[in-house]
Formats: sequence, C-alpha cells, structure tokens
Amino acid sequence: MNKLLLAFILIICCATSMFGADTEEFFLPKDIVVSGLHSMSQEDFLDGLGVNAGSSFSAVQLRNGIKRLFYTGYFDDIIVKKADIKGEKIEIIAVENKIISKTNIIGNENFSDSFYLQALKVEKGGRLNLKSMEAELPNLLNRLNRRGYSRALISWTVNDLQYPYVELIINVSEGSPELIEKLVLNGPEDDLRYFLLVSEGDVYNISLMEQTKRKIMDEYKKRGHIGIAFSYNFDSGLLKVNLDPGKQILVAIHNNNNISRSKIMDELVFFDRNEFNDDLLEETLMRIKTFYSDNGFIKVKITPVTVYEAEKISLDLYIFEGSMYRLDKIEFHGSSLNKPRLYEILDLSPGKIYRPDAIESAAQTLEDFYRSLGYIYAEVEDPQISEVRDSNRVNIAFNVTEGVQVKISHIDIINTRTFSPHELMKRILIKPGDQYNEVDILDAKRAITDAYLKEGYLDVRVEIERDIKKESASIIFGVTEGEKIFFGKTVISGNGSTRPKVIKRELLHSEGMPADYEIVLSEKQNLYRLGLFSDVETELLNSDDGRKDVLYKLKEGNQGFVEFGAGYGEYEKARGFAEIGYRNLWGLNRQATLRTEVSTLEKRVLMTFTEPWFLNSKMPLKMLLLHENRKEKNIDTNETRYKLRRDTATVGIEKKISEKLTSELYYDFSVVKTTDVLPDIILSREDTGTLVISGLRAGLIYDNRDNPFEPTKGYVAGITAKWATELLFSETDFFKLTAYLNNFSSLSKRVVLAISGRFGYGKGLGKTDELPLVERFFLGGRTTVRGYEQDMLGPKGSNKNPTGGNSFAMANIELRTDIGKGLGIVTFFDAGDVWYSLGDISLSELKYTSGIGLRYKTPVGPIRVDYGVKLNKRESMSRGELHFSIGHAF
Repeated sequence: MNKLLLAFILIICCATSMFGADTEEFFLPKDIVVSGLHSMSQEDFLDGLGVNAGSSFSAVQLRNGIKRLFYTGYFDDIIVKKADIKGEKIEIIAVENKIISKTNIIGNENFSDSFYLQALKVEKGGRLNLKSMEAELPNLLNRLNRRGYSRALISWTVNDLQYPYVELIINVSEGSPELIEKLVLNGPEDDLRYFLLVSEGDVYNISLMEQTKRKIMDEYKKRGHIGIAFSYNFDSGLLKVNLDPGKQILVAIHNNNNISRSKIMDELVFFDRNEFNDDLLEETLMRIKTFYSDNGFIKVKITPVTVYEAEKISLDLYIFEGSMYRLDKIEFHGSSLNKPRLYEILDLSPGKIYRPDAIESAAQTLEDFYRSLGYIYAEVEDPQISEVRDSNRVNIAFNVTEGVQVKISHIDIINTRTFSPHELMKRILIKPGDQYNEVDILDAKRAITDAYLKEGYLDVRVEIERDIKKESASIIFGVTEGEKIFFGKTVISGNGSTRPKVIKRELLHSEGMPADYEIVLSEKQNLYRLGLFSDVETELLNSDDGRKDVLYKLKEGNQGFVEFGAGYGEYEKARGFAEIGYRNLWGLNRQATLRTEVSTLEKRVLMTFTEPWFLNSKMPLKMLLLHENRKEKNIDTNETRYKLRRDTATVGIEKKISEKLTSELYYDFSVVKTTDVLPDIILSREDTGTLVISGLRAGLIYDNRDNPFEPTKGYVAGITAKWATELLFSETDFFKLTAYLNNFSSLSKRVVLAISGRFGYGKGLGKTDELPLVERFFLGGRTTVRGYEQDMLGPKGSNKNPTGGNSFAMANIELRTDIGKGLGIVTFFDAGDVWYSLGDISLSELKYTSGIGLRYKTPVGPIRVDYGVKLNKRESMSRGELHFSIGHAF
C-alpha cells in the first residue's frame, strides 16, 4: 500500500509539473499513444482516464483519471509523457500489477498446495501482491505451529514470464515436526483413549487436541456431568492429558403429565454453566415455571429434593402441574373500537391458552395501537385479571381512556427548490383530515427523501415539525436539499475472462445522470443474475469534479459445470442424465450445454447454445439440437405401441415485454421416423415412416409467482401456437394451439392451494387430414390425469390402444401441505380427456380421479409419489394407479 501511495504521489507530481499547476488550463492533444495495457482495452482505459485525442482536458481531470484507474487494482504505475515539445502528442505507459499464471509449491510434504495458497491468499489468475503475502505469513506459520510444525520456514521467488504474467514459486521447509514420544493420561482412561485424536508417535497437533476437548466436554454434558475439567500440556515430547469428569447429576422428574421430560430438561441451566449451586437451581425452577405458565399452567408448583454424594448429585423434581387455564371473557371498558380488531392486535381471544407473560405487555401494545390511530392522549391501565369460579377460566378487563382523536389539519413542505410542494404532496400518503399517525408521517418523510435521492440529492435531510393542539395537528416537513450529485465514470475490476461490454450492458445508469443508490443496487442484482460472478461489490467514489464514480469489484465464479443424476419413474423405470456446460464462451456470457438422458424407453442427446444479447438487445437467441430414440409402451401389457426416432434443430428468440410478461418465437425443423406402429393407432399416412416437420412456434408467458420452483402465491399463464407448413419445406401442414393457467394461493403458512387448467387444439391444413402421431395430444399419467396409465385417455383403436386426438381439456387441483423436515402431503383432484376434434368435446365425457401423494424436497425438485383413484371407471379398468416422479405435477 505504501508503494502504491508513493507511486500515486509521484504520478500526480509529474502530471502537475507537466501540465502546470493551473487547473483551469486545458490541452488539446492530437494523438494519444498508450502502451503496456493487458487487462483492459485502450478505449476503456482512456475512458476511465477521462482523456481522448482531439478532446481538451486539464491536469485536474488527468489526476482524477489516474486515481480512478488505481481503484481497479490492475495498475502499479501510470506514466504520462509529452512526446513532442508542443504537447500535441501524449504517451501514456501503463505498468500493470503482475498476474500469477503459474504457482509452484516446492518442499511441502505434509500439507497440500492449496493449504499454502489459501493461507497466503494467493490465487492463480490473481494479481501478485507481495505486501499482502508478507502480512499473511505470520498466520501461515501459526497454522503450521498449531499442527506441530513449529520450525517451518517459508520464502518465495517470482519469475517474470510474458508481460504481465509471472510464476510464483513458494519454497517450503516444513522442518521436523514435534512428535508425541510419551502420552500420560490422568482420568477415566477408557474415555480418554476413545476420544483422543492423537497417540504416541503422532505429530503434536493443537487443533486435534482442541477437537478432543470439545468432544469430551459435549459427551460428559450429555451424560449429565457438571464441573468437567479437561486440560493438556506438551513439553519435550511428553503429552499430559488430564480429565476430571466432575459430578454426575441424576435428574428425575415426577408427575409431569402435560409437559414432556425433554422440554423440561431443556430448561435446566446448570449443564450449560458446568456447575451446580443453589442459585442455579433457583434459576432452573423459575425457567420451568415460566415454561409451564406459557402453556397455561399458571399454578404449577415444583419441589426439588437434592441428595449430594461423593461422585454424583441426585435431583428429584416433584411437579404439581395444576390445571391448564384458558381465557373466558376479554372486556375493553371505554373503548369505541370493535373487539375482533383488538383481539387481533393483542393476539388474544376467548378460548385461547392464558399466558400471563403475554398479558403483561398487552396494555402497552393497546396504548401504542390507539396512538397509531390518532388517539395520542389515550391511556390504558394494567389489565384486571380474575378467575371464573369453579372453572379453569380467566377473565381480563382493560380500562381504556381514549381521549379525543387527533386529525391532521394542515400539511406543509417548505424550503424546496427541485420539487414544488404540490409535486411532493402527490408522493405522500397523508392529507388533511387523516387521523394523526406517527407511522404514516414517517412514511411520508421517507417518500420525500426518496424523491430527492432519485434526483441525485444524496445528502438531503427532511425534518418534521409537529404542532398539536387538542384535536388537530399541523405537520411541516422542512427540506434541506444539499448539492445535486451526478454519476461520473464507471470503473470495473476483477473481470478476468468476462469482457467489459457484458458488464456495462447490464448497467442502468450513464455518465451525467443524477446519482441514485437504488440504481446501483439494481445493477448489482443484474450482475449477480448473469451467473458469472460469485461476489459483486459496488462503491461510490468521490471525484474532484463533484461527481460520483461507480466502482464494481467483481469476483468470477466457476463458469463451467458438470451435473448428473439418476431416478425412477413408473413409466420409464430407471433413468439418468449427465450434463456438461459452460456459461461464458469467449467472455460474452454465451452459454452452451451438452446433455444426455437415458432410460429403459428413451435415449436423448441435446446440445444448446444461448446468445443472451441478440442484435445488441436484451433478447436471448437460443439454439437446440436434439437426437432422440424413444419407445411408447403399454405399462400393463409391456406392448410397444410405436418407436420414434427424431432429429430436431430449433432456433428462436425470447423477449421480455415487461418484468412478468415474456414472448417467444421459434423455428423448429424435425426429421421424424416412426416405426413398429400398431395398426389400430394409424390414422393417416403421416403416422408411419419418415416425416419432415418444419414450422414456426410463437408463445406468450405471464408469470407473477413468488417462487418458480416452490410457489405459494401468484399465477403463471401461457399460450403457444405452432404452424407447420409446406412454405417452410414441411411434409405436413397443421396448426396447434395450447394454453394453460396455474394459480397458487397460500391458505396458511404450511398449506398451498394449487389449481391448473390446460387446453389444446390442433387441426390438419391443406392435404393433411389428421395431426401426425407425434403431434397429437395424449393424457393420462403422472403429470396429467393421475390414476390412469400413461397416455391411456381419449380415443382408442380397435385393439384399445390410444390413438391420441386433436383436442384436449384438463384441470388439476392440489392441496399441498408442508409437514416439516422436507416432507409434504398432497391431496389432489384431476379431470380431463382427449377428443378427435374440437367439435367432439363433451364435458360429460371427462374422466375424474382423486388421490393422495407424498413429497420430499430435494435440490432438483420434490421426489413425488402419488396414488390416484378413478372416480368414474368402467368395469374393465383398474381401480387406480401409483405414480413415481420428480417435480410437481404443474
């Protein structure tokens, strides 16, 4: 840091000497030559510096620019020279901090390379900082000492490679370790040998000894011991370990019929304090009584009996629980507000368990509530509590003196220049005639402050003056605006492989805009969403010209990934997948993946590519190549209905119309080969052999769910239209339309009502009479109408095999209940069917099922087991079906 500061001072002095101390003098170089750049482009460098050929600048601007660039951490020095006597040509030499491209740890025998690199905070690809390494060296030596290597020596050398890369060589001499030559155990030897993590001949490791201590202390506490003492001493190869187990407390709890032993034991304080005395026993009894009282047992009595022996203490707790008390009547004398509202505020109502501690603060809570409604003179006396004779009930009475309700008679906003008082009045939610409410007034202050912050007044202050007379209150908001601040330059550091343009296109501000903290926070979120950075820090930097430069300090995360998994479904049986991908091709956030999926019925290979900014717009371009081999089978008979081979190429764009509305347009080209088709399934010539399907697919999706993976409220709706036509070289012509609406409502903290409706319609065009087999609709199975076998709903051929149809309708209702620890129970009702054509749709033909399911949450979605029962089955059908899958049905 001292070296950096000295270099910075020298640069400023050079710049001042070069251009003169007069900060008002401007220069107009015809040419600027920059050398030594590696980590940023010349364009970004000059932009950060604030100078350009053909544009005038001053010494002040140059000093600010150099200071700004040093914040990136890239530069060790920036040298500015005049290249000719007239100053028309300027040469800038950038001396970058070295980049560690290679690391070599020499001499380490007992600890890994990563141990040393992490301890010295050295990262391959990071900047070489010898000062930081020297500062971390004592910590490294201490870590080695704690592990028994007190004689270790560490040094390093740096070899220059091609500028600015270097090789860092760390020389390690771990030295001979301190060995445990003799071990002496004082205390319960069996326990010590069981828990001790070292033995004779091992290296003396302080970290392992501390782990041993924690394990022994925890174990003896579980056994009920107090006064436990564990110590160790190492000297000249001799390790002495001492353990005094203290005394064991044997706790017996009698007559606890309503509160479990484990909950009572949680209130015993002496095990955590590792001692036992009369004061701690008294504290324990009070805690147990409070726990009982919180559960309605207000007359509990506890009698302790303690017997001291040489190595143990017997503690018997005799409990008289008494009866559980509940609230009977709750009265509010002198109150004009309705009781249900007050019950809600106090969380009290007749029939609830009586908890004295909750009642103690009720008067203050009630008084605060009255004042929030404008009753600023309100007073609430401590509640009067009385027991109902011959019952376990309690009456509570609150005496309320409401006083007059104060209302706002006048509001004024003064000392404003940027906004008129009328403009600011529109932004606040209070107006004359409203009840006086401190919360609303503070919200109004916040709204006024936010208005100024968004306009760059970062030092704005708003003060409130209140003038309350009897029933009226006059409110004056006094504004001290301060100076308006504007955004300056953008400074980016830490983007090793990510190009600056990828970062800048996510930014919402531009130079010269009013400085707004909220914009910077939104930009930070945008950068995190890219998935490229594990850490994003933002900082507003002061500039001499009164502007705020914005520094983005980034840390790139792992940009490649490998995923794999396995599962089981009732239709595919065993299945698995493997996927490899990279998120930042060419440093442009372009993403590519290769995924394979295998099951007993299907083999798929998918390649995807995403360009997140197509045509310099935030409009992702997505490409997909798919090769698929699939068999469709009857689960019951194991008969193959048909085999399918499909090769598909897809390209398309997506565009966010708003935060919640997305549109998409894709072109699909598929070559489909269908073989071994059962005769009764064939409806047209397109159902067998090779078929080229080429068409456009367009869709709209609206999604305002709170969580796309585990939604508890909101809905998602979508509509998709597909048109295959000979104009695009398709061998079949058709039109398909599908639509869905999934709605989620939270009924309570653990219960969600999920409702789904889906519809589809298709029609052959031109010479195509029927949709091809691979495009027809099928229902039945784990994600549609549960209780029916896979794809078995709808029209069937002569041999009762499903042929699919040109239209379908379906509805699902689920009640999802979270029972804790990742488990959930779902009850569901499904309805749906498939028809040959739109004109054949008949709601009377719908098939209905209901059932129950079990969910277990995993990182890739819930493991799902459902059993559905047919509600209008025919005699030849099974009663229901069991379904296994991963993910929700919708």
